Amino acid sequence: LPAKAGAWYVASSAVIKLCGMSATPYFTRVMSPEEYGRYSLYMSWAAMLSVLTTLGLGGSAIYRGMQKLDSRGNKILSSAIGLALGSLTLFSTAGLIFPNGVSRLLGLPRGLVYTLILQIALDSVITLYLSRSRYVYGYRLVIGVNLGSALLSLGLSMLLSRLTEPTAEVRVSALLIATAIFALPLFITAIFREKQIFSRDIWSFLLRFNLPLLPHLLAGTLMMNMDKVLIGRIVGEAAVAGFSVAYSLGAGMNFITAGLISALSPWIMRKIAQNKQDRVAEITLKLSALVAVGSLGILTLAPELLAFLAPSGYSAALPSVYPITITAAVSFISSVTATALIRAERTGLLSLCSIVGAAVNIGANLLLLPISFNGAALAHFAAAAASLTAGIVLTGRLPGGSVVKAMSSAALIAASALLSFILYAIRDDLVSRLIILALLGLIAIMCLFSLKDDVIEKKTVKA
Repeated sequence: LPAKAGAWYVASSAVIKLCGMSATPYFTRVMSPEEYGRYSLYMSWAAMLSVLTTLGLGGSAIYRGMQKLDSRGNKILSSAIGLALGSLTLFSTAGLIFPNGVSRLLGLPRGLVYTLILQIALDSVITLYLSRSRYVYGYRLVIGVNLGSALLSLGLSMLLSRLTEPTAEVRVSALLIATAIFALPLFITAIFREKQIFSRDIWSFLLRFNLPLLPHLLAGTLMMNMDKVLIGRIVGEAAVAGFSVAYSLGAGMNFITAGLISALSPWIMRKIAQNKQDRVAEITLKLSALVAVGSLGILTLAPELLAFLAPSGYSAALPSVYPITITAAVSFISSVTATALIRAERTGLLSLCSIVGAAVNIGANLLLLPISFNGAALAHFAAAAASLTAGIVLTGRLPGGSVVKAMSSAALIAASALLSFILYAIRDDLVSRLIILALLGLIAIMCLFSLKDDVIEKKTVKA
């Protein structure tokens, strides 16, 4: 396990999350719920459309390309950037030719549609460049760019909102400026290092590898973001704001798991190549238990944390925090099964898992949202659980066996769900919740001690 890189990824993700959460009370109080909801809707569309318009090119394509074609990754990187930006240019013509229609479809003003195109272009450069850095354990660059752009975006957002009107457009502009400051130097470095953005062999490989993966990526991002779009359509932008704040709190552990997966994915691929799936399953269970304990720790203080993040008008979103929070462990295990399927180049099976999750998410949202916008949180958990179930079943059929301990993982998720329900039921009893928090802290320490003797792999390739 690349412990050094993993520790730094997790630490930087935690800092970014804490900075974001510390800024949330400011924005929820200076922005109207409608403006805050519009910004959240913009970010959801950015996540979904970036996958579609750039063909979902990212870490998996870079990792596999470096394994098969270019161990240093420079040629793969420059060609992948060229392919992603070329695809985005083709898709963007619709927004430029039919701006009003696209604006109505997305529920965003025309100005935000144009900004969205630029944001996706800059994000794709950063994503691809840092994917190469992650593979060679160049964690300093990854952390510097992620942490620097996040902090700069927050700082600019707060400054501009004080100098002008605190609107969604102001926050979007700050995000675009901060992203450009980091993306443009990376773009220049990548292109001038190889001086090519087109390679027939590399483009052919990337398309063959990633196009079958695209349904999985699209379904996955729909599962994570479509709830806000549906809330906006069915309930309204103010409800999107409430759900977004709850999601920001509930998904707090996702930033930690993202750091773990960033470090873990290359390691998983190497272990599978060595036929050590049992080792992957062992580490996955230990880390998912740690994620579950951390998630439940957040829930012990959920009422107080939500009151800190937003004014009392957002309190109706508290029930959403609980299902969203315990989804972190489910998503973490799913990421491990996804990595195994990618390593086996069984992208069709991976797409099936994500499509199952997306279908459950959309169906449950359509059923529950007319009752309450908090139904989106239940739909979110149900979709993740359905996708994970499919992933465990399908990876179990791969040569070498599953990379997940199915029964132990199911027991862990069931226990987390039960304890989250108990924590919601005693939400008015602070003393009992603090006692549970102390017990969870002891369990977390035990989990960390169980990991301390695990094998550490040193980085073998310099960034």
